[in-house]
Formats: sequence, C-alpha cells, structure tokens
Amino acid sequence: MTRDIDMAVDRRDLDRIADAVRPFGFEYRHVAGVDMLVDSVKPSARSAVHLVMVREKVRPEYPEAVPDFSPPVETREGVLLAPVADLVRMKLTSHRLRDRVHIQDMDAAGLITPEVEGGLPNELRRRLAEIRSTQ
Repeated sequence: MTRDIDMAVDRRDLDRIADAVRPFGFEYRHVAGVDMLVDSVKPSARSAVHLVMVREKVRPEYPEAVPDFSPPVETREGVLLAPVADLVRMKLTSHRLRDRVHIQDMDAAGLITPEVEGGLPNELRRRLAEIRSTQ
C-alpha cells in the first residue's frame, strides 16, 4: 500500500492532462526525471499521481516499455478495468518486491492464466517462473 498513484498516459496528452487537472487543485511537474501531478497547495512527490508513459521504459534498465493501452475489460456493473495481462507485464517489468508480491497474489487468485503467461516475452516469463519458485 502506497500513498501515491501510478497512471499510464500517452506523452502526447501531457498538456491536455495538465489543463484538465488544474481546476481540481493539481498541477503537472517534471522533477528528477519523473512526471507527476501534485497538489498545487501542498506539492509532494510522496502523495503525487506519478505518470508513466506508454511505449516508454520507466527506467533504462527495465526489459520492457510500459505497454500501450489495451481495450479495457468491462465488469457486469459497468466498471472499466485494465486487462490482467497488461498489469502482469507491468509488474514483471518493474520487478520490485511489492510488484513480485502483487504477482504472487494475482497468481494465487488464478488470474495469471496460461494465455496471459503465453503472451509474455521470454525475460518476463523467466521472472514469473522465478517468483513462482519462491512461493
């Protein structure tokens, strides 16, 4: 559990996003290589909305770029959700401890199906196997 939010966006939309959030008390900032939306009264990177760019690597050493947008999955209640395959790919790419725990949770819930696993590139499949071997 963290106080910040990560949001995948298209870099081409940054100006429109900055304009859209301003009336709600947020402002766009680029600090230390990180794009974020911060509270305009009490700006803090710890409670910001961190923007990660689709089709770009979050860090140069990451094996994959943030996946481009897939069509959302709609629940019976009409809630739009990011596809599990995209979340799995992002978590395996980041590979931080919290991401590995999220992968374990998704796997235990049966969300990482053979189809999801089969759509992963080799390096991410290797990481998934590594996480599964430590459970």
